[in-house]
Amino acid sequence: MRPTPEEERLLCSGPLALDVVLLPPPEIRQLCIEYSSRLNGRLLLGEKDRVPHCSLFMLCAASEAAVAIRALLTSFVVRMGRVECFIECIQAFRRKGCDPLVHLLIVKSPSILELQLEIARLLEPYVLDLCPDSAFVLDAGEALSESSHSWVLNFGECSSGDRYEPHITLGYGEPGGEYAFPGSFQAELALYRLGNHCSCRRRLLL
Repeated sequence: MRPTPEEERLLCSGPLALDVVLLPPPEIRQLCIEYSSRLNGRLLLGEKDRVPHCSLFMLCAASEAAVAIRALLTSFVVRMGRVECFIECIQAFRRKGCDPLVHLLIVKSPSILELQLEIARLLEPYVLDLCPDSAFVLDAGEALSESSHSWVLNFGECSSGDRYEPHITLGYGEPGGEYAFPGSFQAELALYRLGNHCSCRRRLLL
């Protein structure tokens, strides 16, 4: 079978920073976007770019591997269907010398943890040890944050399995204001190319 035009472009693009995510439905994404707009503006979420998501596994992969990963995940999606996510709370994630990140925390249910571990197992063979700036989707003149490299290169070791903490990043700043999120939502699996601050910039699956 011949590759699609999009696949042909991927095959010529070099290493890619990728994220397999749980994608909330449109109404939850809109709530995330509205909340993000009330923060400090350093990371503004949107419906088509910098899309609200809950990461399952980040990696840097060769461009030819990205096509194989997409095919693998497509069959996985058909088998799995949607995933129920329970919202815990909104909380600031603080790091020394950095602006706090505001997270919408998702309960680490047995089903979500099992899914995360299975995705990690499937994708581990494709993980590269290096992730150049060119692997990310960046705007003209945009400098890549050091934390973006760190998250992608260390996700398997530092953020998987028992260390996995499911959340949706809403932006930088201090949490506050009206809380309008429901108790749960149904999410679908998706594959994205990553941008700065590990934002989801370009969708590659479904």
